[in-house]
Amino acid sequence: MKGIFVRTPGLSYNAHYVERMAQKLNQFGIELIFYDIDYNNIDAYVNFLQEQRPFFVMDVNGSALVYGESNGNRVSLCDAFGFLHISVFTEDPMLYYPALFNGRESRNFIQMITDMKHADFLRSIGYKNIYFLAPFVSEELLQRPIPQEKEIKVLFPGPIVDPNIIIQESAKIFPEEVMPVFVEVGEFMRRNPEVDVIFAVEYMLPFFNYEIQEKFLKWRNESPEAYINFLVNVGLYNTARKRLFIISFLEGIDIKILGDSQVPLKEGQEVISAETQEDVLNIYANSMITFLSFPSIVPSGIGFTPIEVISQDSCAFIDYRATLPGFFIPDQEIVTYTPLDRLEIEEKLLFFLENEDQTMEIAKNGRSKVESSFTETQRAQFVADIIKQIYEQSIGNTLNNQQETTN
Repeated sequence: MKGIFVRTPGLSYNAHYVERMAQKLNQFGIELIFYDIDYNNIDAYVNFLQEQRPFFVMDVNGSALVYGESNGNRVSLCDAFGFLHISVFTEDPMLYYPALFNGRESRNFIQMITDMKHADFLRSIGYKNIYFLAPFVSEELLQRPIPQEKEIKVLFPGPIVDPNIIIQESAKIFPEEVMPVFVEVGEFMRRNPEVDVIFAVEYMLPFFNYEIQEKFLKWRNESPEAYINFLVNVGLYNTARKRLFIISFLEGIDIKILGDSQVPLKEGQEVISAETQEDVLNIYANSMITFLSFPSIVPSGIGFTPIEVISQDSCAFIDYRATLPGFFIPDQEIVTYTPLDRLEIEEKLLFFLENEDQTMEIAKNGRSKVESSFTETQRAQFVADIIKQIYEQSIGNTLNNQQETTN
């Protein structure tokens, strides 16, 4: 069985993990060819597909979705040529709405999401062929040297963004009448950390007066792409509010903030930078505790960054959500905190700073869990099993159709 993995320029670092995972597919009986697409020469890609006649094509974040026209309608290339197109979304599919909008009628397009809540958005625009692929890292990360002594006691991956700047910038691109909804939805999400932005809008909208509701719904119906940008910006606002709340009261504790900070820092807080992803991994490896605050684009599950952190033998402090124990065991493999509970956060952080042996035991257990459950080879086997199952179903359907024709 032959497949093609399409590499595209300008993707996030997490795309690297998907490519590494795809390279492992040959261990499970799948021949995979790698192709570097040139957006300025799509004809070359189309010709390559016609020559190779693959059973499936794989990309990251829908970056190789190509459409043509038939009888005045846009048709995805996978339907026109009859191959399976698998997109692995390492980020929220909402961020790739323009590419996804035209593929809603595609029969052969499969979305593999790395957060279960992302399915809500895909279903809302008409997609049905959705699979969950748990985040993972490459085995290469587990082979990196880990320092015995940790130079950084507490690391806080940023950036720390001023929420007011997000409101100001959003007010420049969205109609004035929708901004009250913007702010209230963002605040509702902050008070209810496990709520995703799509649900938050639907829940909060009836609390506004009829005139605001009517204007908002009219704008949403007339400007679906602008509405998706609205949802993304609300998520950015909520993420900024969460991180600012935490960093604002952690005063007097030696904390290194990885990335930029748009707000004044407290005593003991210092911004550090990283030029490359290798630098980021070195910082994780040199940190005893890494204090994580999930962005809104990771509304459930675990995400890639925490697994990177844990793989580098750093004790991960992670804001609790109900799905988290399905990935890592709290207080054994990670430390969890309640995002709005200031007292709990301070007490837990001070306890684990004072009890380094217990902290590093949790870090060790977490790293072992990554090695046993969150590697590229394990995900490659999962993906290969799905592809083989679909292949067998397609062969069975073909044979049945031939028998019916013969009869």
